[in-house]
Amino acid sequence: MRRSRLAPAPQHRAAPSGWTLLELVLSISIAVLVVTLLYSIYHTSMVTLRTQERTHSAAERTAEVLRQLGDDLSRATIPAGEEACGIVLEPAAPGTATALWHLELCTAATSDAEIDLKWHDIIHVEYSLQEDVEGSALVRTETALAGPGVEEPPLTNLVANGITALEVHFFDGKAWEEEWPEARSSELPLAVRLTIEIRHHGIDADATTELFLPAGTVVESTVGPSRP
Repeated sequence: MRRSRLAPAPQHRAAPSGWTLLELVLSISIAVLVVTLLYSIYHTSMVTLRTQERTHSAAERTAEVLRQLGDDLSRATIPAGEEACGIVLEPAAPGTATALWHLELCTAATSDAEIDLKWHDIIHVEYSLQEDVEGSALVRTETALAGPGVEEPPLTNLVANGITALEVHFFDGKAWEEEWPEARSSELPLAVRLTIEIRHHGIDADATTELFLPAGTVVESTVGPSRP
């Protein structure tokens, strides 16, 4: 009797596991594109944020200079018979290397808790523009003529640097003047216009403001004997 021979069952090869070289290259390329896109978004956001911060900082500096000048000018006073007090504005002299601009006045300063001008200190204030690396520096010097600080030495502070333009005009009732000479130092102008431009970290900021001076305000001198 003939025995039947069974054919051997076909053997199947197992599919190779893992990524092919093409799939790996495509995955790396996609990952690189995603990282590059995310970095570009991050870099753009950081640059925009730094620019906004610098713009805000330049604007704050501009506002601070206007506030300081405005505070002193709004309290400007000329006590009767007091020759040490007067208001003088000298524009920049052509070719000047140090003092480019000069403003001199006296202010009636009160404490933070006192608003009555009867309780005031007379302070002589000088502003000057001096050459600086980034432009010009505004320097403020104050000297007490009456009050507790009369025996103290003059106090000098740097208000701001990087000033590229600073204009002060006085209004005498007829026209805006860019100069207020010593011949008119015993007169208070009616108003003042302040224009400033500051450059801070490559960002320019400018502002203009106008304010009235307290013309007609009488403040009794506390420096010397008062006059009736």
